[in-house]
Amino acid sequence: MANPESLVASLNAAGALVALFADVLLGAFSDRSRSRYGRRTPFIVVGSLIAGISIYLTYAFTTPGLIILAWCGFQLGLNALLAPFVATMSDRIPRTDARRCRPCTASACPSAARSVRRWARSSSTRSRRASCWEPWLGASPESSSR
Repeated sequence: MANPESLVASLNAAGALVALFADVLLGAFSDRSRSRYGRRTPFIVVGSLIAGISIYLTYAFTTPGLIILAWCGFQLGLNALLAPFVATMSDRIPRTDARRCRPCTASACPSAARSVRRWARSSSTRSRRASCWEPWLGASPESSSR
C-alpha cells in the first residue's frame, strides 16, 4: 500500500475538489427541480444512499485508487444530501421572518466552535483530553498563568 500520509493528502484533495463543485451544482439543481416527492427530497434520499454505499466501499476496497474514488463518491453523496437540506431552511421560513433568522444561522458555526473550545478547556476534564486539543485551541489557561 502507498504511503499513508500521501493517501490521506490525496483523499483530502480529491474529496475537497468534488465537494467544491458538487455543493454548488447539486444545490442549483435542487433549486430548479420539480418532482412529485418535492423539490429537495429526491436529492436528500439519493445523496444518503450514495454516501452510505460509498463510505462502505472505502472500507471494502484495498487499493488506494479505489479508496480515493469511493471517498469522492462519499463527498458527492454527502453534498447531494446536505446542499438541499440546508436550502430547505430558507424554503420553510416566511420572507417576513427571514431577516430575524439570518443571524441565527450565520452564528451557528462560531457558537458551536466556542462551545467545543469551552468544553475542551474545562478544568474538570482538562487532564484527560487537553494534549490533543492544544494545537487547535492555542495556549491553555494554565500555561498562560505561569
